[in-house]
Amino acid sequence: MAVALIVATGAFALSQKGLLAVVGGRRVTQDDLSKLLSYYYVNNPDMTLDDNTLNQLYYYLIVNTARMQFASEWGIAVTNQEVDEWYDEALPDLQLYMLLDEADHLEVEYNYFEILYGEDPEAEIAALEEALGTTGKQLFEATMSASGLTVSDFKAFVHQNLTLAALDKAINATIDIDESEAEDLYELNKGGKYSDIRSLSHILVKTIDDYYADLSDEEIAEAEELINEILRQLVEEEADFAELAELYSEDYGSAAYGGYLGQYTYGDMFGQNGFVYSFAVAAAELNEPGELSGVVKSEYGFHILRLDDIKEQSYESVRETIISDLVQSKAQIKHREMLEHIDVRPADLKDALVVNGW
Repeated sequence: MAVALIVATGAFALSQKGLLAVVGGRRVTQDDLSKLLSYYYVNNPDMTLDDNTLNQLYYYLIVNTARMQFASEWGIAVTNQEVDEWYDEALPDLQLYMLLDEADHLEVEYNYFEILYGEDPEAEIAALEEALGTTGKQLFEATMSASGLTVSDFKAFVHQNLTLAALDKAINATIDIDESEAEDLYELNKGGKYSDIRSLSHILVKTIDDYYADLSDEEIAEAEELINEILRQLVEEEADFAELAELYSEDYGSAAYGGYLGQYTYGDMFGQNGFVYSFAVAAAELNEPGELSGVVKSEYGFHILRLDDIKEQSYESVRETIISDLVQSKAQIKHREMLEHIDVRPADLKDALVVNGW
């Protein structure tokens, strides 16, 4: 996937061919953006190349160009040895990801949990490679070739990522948090991010296929009939929830553990990476351990939720999380202040970065 892109930047007065911006005297070109897109493609071959994705990558490129200059000013340096060690350690995971992605596309069955956590994952991987007629290594090399990205290009992004992580750590180390700030934030968010912890399980009967297309009306009706029968067994016959989850739930990841999803706060459930809304609302309405939700409809299908346990979070139990949140918030402010002092052309690009909360 060799990529050539032209990104509109508003009133862009720079006329040199392929030049997208100048950040602190450093030229940012169309080739830089193409390599960034190729890097993301290698890490996620299924990424959607819509306007929103391209704009996000463009802003990401500009911001990180500035941040790399900040890292230099702070005296942060990452060695080639550190880059090589990271690459060597991450490469098997990248190759495995591509192998599983290929199996999903070709609808070749495999046991995810045996591959990751089984007694002999290497044998599981070898069997999958034989079924696919290719290896994770070959798929990775083919994806790199298709993207036009060399190993040196890939390692350059690794170097940047490690450098910026070190910059963040250095900035965070300069930030002090008063205990009263943490206590105030806890009181403010007791009903949200720092609320009680809920242990949840669910059973899902899907109304979509593996490619997220809706099932037929007849299949959806059958799914609704099945979920209502499961609920009847749970309520009237006091059937074992875990057994029914293992038998019927089509969320196979949680089904293998009796439907168990994990522990969540109110903020986790309703946050940016939380549950779909109908699911989160149903989970939040459960108050007693063992309580069932009834049938809940989501974009994935029909669910039955169970509250397994609920625990209060004291200030002491979440203090470190609150301190970390405050540090991150103040670090973002410091980053914005640093950006204000770096020259970015065109000028409206810098304004856009600030408005978008870089």
